[in-house]
Amino acid sequence: MNQQLRPGNFVRLKGQPSDLPDFVLERYLGPFCWIRQQAWGQCVQWKVNVARIEDAQLG
Repeated sequence: MNQQLRPGNFVRLKGQPSDLPDFVLERYLGPFCWIRQQAWGQCVQWKVNVARIEDAQLG
């Protein structure tokens, strides 16, 4: 398990435009994680492959 991929941390995707805010990591399980934008609310999440994560910032 990647130690920086913890719920509540902010992450960026590979190729993410600089004007798009960081995503909040909601859940990390194996090769996938669930992320969301803060403006989306708690119920809307996006499942992405962990390989698409470029940068994780400790929350």
